[in-house]
Amino acid sequence: MRPAARSAVLIAAALGVAASLLASGAPSSSAPRSIALDIACDYAPVFAGERLRLFTREGRNQVMDPIKDKAPDCSPVPIAAALQPIAFKENVFALDASGALWKLGAGSPVTVDQVALGAIALLPGSPLPAILYPGQLRLPSGAEVALPLKAVGASKVTGGWWIFGQESAALLAEDGSLKWKWTPKNLTPRAACLSGGKIFAATREGYLIALNQQNGKERFRYRCGGEVFAPLAGADGSVVFSDSDHAIRRVSAHGQLIWQARMGARLAFGLTATDAGFLCAEEAGRRVALFETATGREIWHWEAPEGEILLPLAASGSLAAVLVSTGKPEPTLWLLTLPSGR
Repeated sequence: MRPAARSAVLIAAALGVAASLLASGAPSSSAPRSIALDIACDYAPVFAGERLRLFTREGRNQVMDPIKDKAPDCSPVPIAAALQPIAFKENVFALDASGALWKLGAGSPVTVDQVALGAIALLPGSPLPAILYPGQLRLPSGAEVALPLKAVGASKVTGGWWIFGQESAALLAEDGSLKWKWTPKNLTPRAACLSGGKIFAATREGYLIALNQQNGKERFRYRCGGEVFAPLAGADGSVVFSDSDHAIRRVSAHGQLIWQARMGARLAFGLTATDAGFLCAEEAGRRVALFETATGREIWHWEAPEGEILLPLAASGSLAAVLVSTGKPEPTLWLLTLPSGR
């Protein structure tokens, strides 16, 4: 064989091997980018528009354009966030320890409301986020509604709000009116999603419960190996979720397992939906992986060189932001390029 032909064969073989490695879940060739931070991040990173924001309880917050900027800049206004800030469209909302609700967009942060102390969560809403208290929900309109239970958390679901406590949960309409209350026997409700006319409720005891959206009657339950974390709705009435036995599962609208994938450690952060599939990270581990929606096949992964992932990741478009602790108060920010969903 001539040298040129032999070289062509070797190149083709190398490309074939590379393609097969990528298809089997090998890391993408786009180099991850690490940034050593000088703030101790107390909350998960938040993407909104073209900006990534990092928050602390002390008010030393940072913002960056992850495409253009080499490192984050200090936010011009100190905001001592009391809860996990949330993104809605182009803005990020943060609630500080004094009850001031801040909106952070393209310009300087501005205070948009002053609310009562004691809030336990912010929920997406327009023109302002909803604010959850143990005994009431402050709607995006500013109206306040009393809750039928003592809340410990909530989920925004299509057309309403899912509120859960230690022993019961309730579905509220968009205006805060009670649709129904659910008190399961020997189960602790957690987050939920709406898919195909059913509320899929996670539980601490390892069950995913499907409830009729109209009346709350149980349709079926799916048994897992550990605590179920925030489920995500599929386009076909299915649901995708993770649990504490290291598994990610997709279950059909009728309760059949469609696929199952496993990681090597606990997945307490839940899943993040991307154009290509579902992204997850190991709690107190180093691994991040992306799974295909239709099959559950791992199509990409990345492993931090050192340290542990102690907070949920954030994703926007083709980027994922991961905070990795290496034993110092200040974590390392890793910016990862995700494979295209096309």
